[in-house]
Amino acid sequence: MVSTVLHCFVFILFSLTVRVKSQFCHRISQYNRCSPNSACACFHIAGAIDTGICVDEFVDCSELVTCEHSNNVCSEPNHRCVHHPRCHNLPVCYPISSFNQQLCSSTATMNTTTTTTIPVTTTINTQQLTTRPIMIAPNLLLNPGAEERSIAGWRQTGPATAIVDSNGAFNSNYYPHSGSYCFAGGKGVDGSSSGLVQNVKLLGGIQDFTESQLDTRSFMAELHFYYQTWDSFFMRHDQVEVSLTFRSASSSILNIVTTGELACKTSNPGWCRYMKGFPTPRGTRSIDYSIKFIRRDVVGTTIDSYVDDNSLRII
Repeated sequence: MVSTVLHCFVFILFSLTVRVKSQFCHRISQYNRCSPNSACACFHIAGAIDTGICVDEFVDCSELVTCEHSNNVCSEPNHRCVHHPRCHNLPVCYPISSFNQQLCSSTATMNTTTTTTIPVTTTINTQQLTTRPIMIAPNLLLNPGAEERSIAGWRQTGPATAIVDSNGAFNSNYYPHSGSYCFAGGKGVDGSSSGLVQNVKLLGGIQDFTESQLDTRSFMAELHFYYQTWDSFFMRHDQVEVSLTFRSASSSILNIVTTGELACKTSNPGWCRYMKGFPTPRGTRSIDYSIKFIRRDVVGTTIDSYVDDNSLRII
């Protein structure tokens, strides 16, 4: 009976690996680093011992719901039941992105000769670790957080003019997410917007992709940034929208993806985080990374939205 339960548990773990392409972390403490990517941490699986999933650790607690108490199951697709005591004293359903395996790549290759220990069984772990170097995809953006004290590397897209803000100069107590500077919306009339765009070359760029690679291999564009929007009880939030435009060798548009219009309402002042992966169309030679600051308030002239720590990685 114990053997049957054990094999069923192993089968379930294997099935999870296939469906969501997640990395398991064995004998790593809760929240400890499990990947060369510092944004990833080990979250222990509910019902398992010393076994977790290596995932992005910056999901807002307000977005998480508890697992079904009887069997630690999550009804939402691509969610797994894990322990997250910083957010809840009960196991929660944690989202596992479709590109999690690339994002949270393993620090080691594990050859297991026995099963992982679970309650009601006793096993002996004889795991062997074979380390291998893993290259972390670089951020392809220049001046991603305005730390050049200017919009160097970016081009204004108007009609209003985006600005560089520092130390709450634009709005009191609204500071950069990191460093000393960030991008902000500037000033514009009701309904107008400001914007910045940067064209990122893939062919012969930082990662030195070849035409053959870009035409035949499947890549994921990881979009990641922080945003905040000024809050007043009597006024509407201004908004932020970031989009990626994939271009061919002739600069024709292959695809456009967008975050949609975003307003950070979880804390004011305070930053919200956005992170998502998008398939890169084959034949892509460059990507336009576009930031749009959108005015929604009807009083005054300022576009009170901010973006900082932009990142575009190809994985």
